[in-house]
Amino acid sequence: MGIFSILEEECMFPKATDTSFKNKLYDQHLGKSNNFQKPKPAKGKAEAHFSLVHYAGTVDYNIAGWLDKNKDPLNETVVGLYQKSSLKLLSFLFSNYAGAETGKILSFLSLCGTFLPSFSRGRRLLIVHRSPPQRGLS
Repeated sequence: MGIFSILEEECMFPKATDTSFKNKLYDQHLGKSNNFQKPKPAKGKAEAHFSLVHYAGTVDYNIAGWLDKNKDPLNETVVGLYQKSSLKLLSFLFSNYAGAETGKILSFLSLCGTFLPSFSRGRRLLIVHRSPPQRGLS
């Protein structure tokens, strides 16, 4: 279960806290993935709750307020602009957003819940459209 999936799950529980979210992240990833680490305390830096090792280096993350931010509703006007964007990636990410204007009755849907399907589709598209590996000269 990925970070966004865990965030989405935590948002479903009214008594969830930043601490319970962090604990679930640690239970799921710490020691199981080399890319997920406990942050190293550093003077002069903001408190970090976890670190991810990316291709460009290690990035610290502070999860304070993530649960509340994930529950923020999306502005329908902004979503409409994004759907009509000339930037293909932006319009693609918002292409399946179902909001109040569609007339559909939706259950609780957070920001992560809205975009996880689009990210998954986009990732599959990137994998399918990846250029074949180049072979060395023999």
